[in-house]
Amino acid sequence: MSVALQDLRNTMSNYKRATFEEEEVSDGPAEASLSPDGVEVGFRKGGVNILGRRTQLEVILSVLLLATLLALTACLFVLGVTFSSDSSRDLCLSEACITVASQIVEAMDRSADPCQDFYQFACGGWVRKNPLPDGHSHWSTFNDIMEQNQAVLKHLLENGTFNGSSEAEKKTQSYYLSCLNTQKIEELGAQPLIDLIIKIGGWNITGPWDKDNFMEVLKVVSGPYRAQPFFSVGVSVDPKNSNSNIIQVDQSGLSLPSRDYYLNKTANEKVLVAYLEYMVELGVLLGGDRSSAQLQMQQILDFETALANITVPQDQRRDEEKNYHKVTIAELQVHHQHQGEKMMQWCSCMCVSVCLCLSFSLCKCVCWSVCVHSFVCM
Repeated sequence: MSVALQDLRNTMSNYKRATFEEEEVSDGPAEASLSPDGVEVGFRKGGVNILGRRTQLEVILSVLLLATLLALTACLFVLGVTFSSDSSRDLCLSEACITVASQIVEAMDRSADPCQDFYQFACGGWVRKNPLPDGHSHWSTFNDIMEQNQAVLKHLLENGTFNGSSEAEKKTQSYYLSCLNTQKIEELGAQPLIDLIIKIGGWNITGPWDKDNFMEVLKVVSGPYRAQPFFSVGVSVDPKNSNSNIIQVDQSGLSLPSRDYYLNKTANEKVLVAYLEYMVELGVLLGGDRSSAQLQMQQILDFETALANITVPQDQRRDEEKNYHKVTIAELQVHHQHQGEKMMQWCSCMCVSVCLCLSFSLCKCVCWSVCVHSFVCM
């Protein structure tokens, strides 16, 4: 009995010892978890779990974004294919476009090799179908368009049912029709021109004349009749300031097309002889004596030749810097006085030219402005 009890006691002691050891072993990690290392390990475990959840969310959002981009790309692709396949957006099928396209095709010469002669390839058809008309030194599509416009205008002006919407259109048609009234022209003869000559002081070829009214004659012929025999006057944009309009004074033209006709007399002798005969005949038709008209018209031709000598050649007028001399009319007036020349009433001449483009009620204000503002003497 005592032996059994002793064995039971030993057994219980071993059981208790084993239990304590297990508790110590199980308590070890708990104590270790309180150490800094244990805390770090525990934190790492928790961090991994949280990062895992975030990564999973980001993956889901990335997948959704990628799917959206793919859908958008597919939509753009479909729209691009639809747009490119719509041929009506690339072709102009209006009447004007078809007409122009046909003209371009007709102007081409497809038998020519564009690599050898591109001009012939692009324009050969037009050159073949548009030979140089008589009386023209050159011809282009612009001349062709101008003639088409002239034909349209002719049709409108000769149309008796044309009802102009403005006073200018009515005056244009009346002026055009008056030129066609040959019967009235024959009845009047030279009388309208003779009346004008008398009005401005006469002409020494046909009768007495007032040689002291030079300024009045110049204003009349340069103003309403736009002859501008010695210099031209006009209003245009300042070449150096596009925000400003100025009066521009330039050399006038000559009766013949260019100064070379006067200066190269050997090559243009026939032209000069015909021109002199024309002037003499005109003086006779207006009532002058032939011998006197011959003498004075020769003097006029010599005077025009002198003007041609001091006229700036066309090739020298291409440099605008040399043609640009901006002064006021008052300064130009003083310049002429210093040169010892006879007083030139520039202000009066400018007023006549400017008033042609404005209502006469504004002329007084404009004339005052003209006398103080700048203009360009070309």
